[in-house]
Amino acid sequence: SLLVSVMFDDPIRHSPSAAKSKYIMLNPKQIASPSSSRGSPSPSAKQEVSSKLDEVPSPKVTLFRREQIQLGHQKSGVPGSGMWNMGNTCYLNSTLQALFHIPAMSNYLRSGGHDTECTLSGFSSCTICILANTLRQSQASNVIKPVKIYEKLKFICKHLVHGRQEDAHEFLRYLVESLQRCYLISRKVPKTLENYSKETTPFNQIFGGYMRQELHCLKCKYVSITFQHFMDLLLDIRNADNIESAMSGYFKKEVLGQEDAYKCERCKQKVPEIGRASCRERV
Repeated sequence: SLLVSVMFDDPIRHSPSAAKSKYIMLNPKQIASPSSSRGSPSPSAKQEVSSKLDEVPSPKVTLFRREQIQLGHQKSGVPGSGMWNMGNTCYLNSTLQALFHIPAMSNYLRSGGHDTECTLSGFSSCTICILANTLRQSQASNVIKPVKIYEKLKFICKHLVHGRQEDAHEFLRYLVESLQRCYLISRKVPKTLENYSKETTPFNQIFGGYMRQELHCLKCKYVSITFQHFMDLLLDIRNADNIESAMSGYFKKEVLGQEDAYKCERCKQKVPEIGRASCRERV
């Protein structure tokens, strides 16, 4: 006979839950509970989505972890030397002394490990190496001339002029930008890397943060939440007795009238809104 009997194994019953546990769901669909209206997500799903929208997006790459920042003075030493005025350099001297007395900044320049991994040409083109060397000089002498920083004034910012009085806050911002730029170049970070990763440098971890801006549309009640990176805050100290009151004034609730009205993302109209800002750190 040409017919041959074939023996089959007994059927196996597969558990759907066991099969699903082997896979990662991409763009999962929320299943509405029986008590909820058809097509609307459950309250837990709404809470999960809203919590994600209320967080700073995570970076793809972390260049310097926040836990690596050392708070408080790690090494005992002298307060630091004075600095000679080399010709209208009060802005430069005061900025350097302020930075050197920030414990986290001083700790990184002393023992952050940059000098051993720097791929730039040291004192010729690396602001971090120059600043670290100036800090060491200030710890070993009574009075110093921060010549290296002064010589690299054009490297820090092209429009700063030797011998001319400059704004200390402006110099500080350009100096920190130069520190970050040198760090990214020395780490050979590609320019195509997204900003959230570039904002994980040691200097961003020390000085930076994110401004959470919340806008409430008074017409459709829609709430828009955005995050904006910052390196400093400009506080109005004229009407404040201390830092706490100045910060409270900066983050107070503000009603935006027709002149300053934003176009609502939901109702697509320029309507009065209530704006509120607060500081956030990446979790």
